[in-house]
This record gives sequence, C-alpha cells and structure tokens, in this order.
Amino acid sequence: MVEVFWTVFLVGLFLQGSIYILGLINIEKPQNIPRSVAVQPVVVQPKKKPVHQYVKPKPKIKNETVIQQPVEKTKLTSNSDRDLVVSGLVHIGMKKREATSLVAKMCKNNYYDDAQKLFEACFPHIK
Repeated sequence: MVEVFWTVFLVGLFLQGSIYILGLINIEKPQNIPRSVAVQPVVVQPKKKPVHQYVKPKPKIKNETVIQQPVEKTKLTSNSDRDLVVSGLVHIGMKKREATSLVAKMCKNNYYDDAQKLFEACFPHIK
C-alpha cells in the first residue's frame, strides 16, 4: 500500500515537472505585490473602572424599646406524612414535582395530623 502511494506520488511529481519544463502550461508570476507591509502598532488602552456613586447611609434608629410578642408554636404536618402523601400521589400517576408542590401548598395553611386526611384533601386539586 505504501509502495503504491510513493509510486503515484513520484509519477505525479515527474509529470508536473515535465509539463513546467516543456512550457505546455504558461504560469505567470504575479506582479505588483508589495514585498512587505508596514504594520502599525496597536495601542490598547486599559479599561477604566466604573465610578461608584456615594450612597448615604440610612440613619440609625435610636434606642427604641421593641415589645416582642410571644411566638406561638404552630403545628406543622410531619415530614414523614408529607413524604408518604407525595409517594402516594406519584404512585397514582402524578409527577413528583407537581405532587411535592401540591402537598406544600396544602400544608401551608392547614395542619394535618394524619397522612390519610392530607391525601384526601389533595384529591380535589389534582388535574
């Protein structure tokens, strides 16, 4: 394979040289081409940093007494109940992302002490 390549290559070189020497093809040399082109240096100017405007600080509030109201601990639906309801909704054909957002929406305002009640509350909202 390599020998065939070299024979074809050498035959091609021989034919190209003989055509050039015999003058069968007139090859003209291009004229009026400048031998060198003057290149002007490019000056890169550094970028200026943006000037930030002065922002006046907000006035501090003097010692005012803030009465804190007692925080009531709200009852939250347990995470295990939420996960159980999400897996149940996924099992009946709902996408997991939709099921998770629906359960979060339902638990936002209401407290469910049992997963079955939460599951039943989700049914009217299933599309």
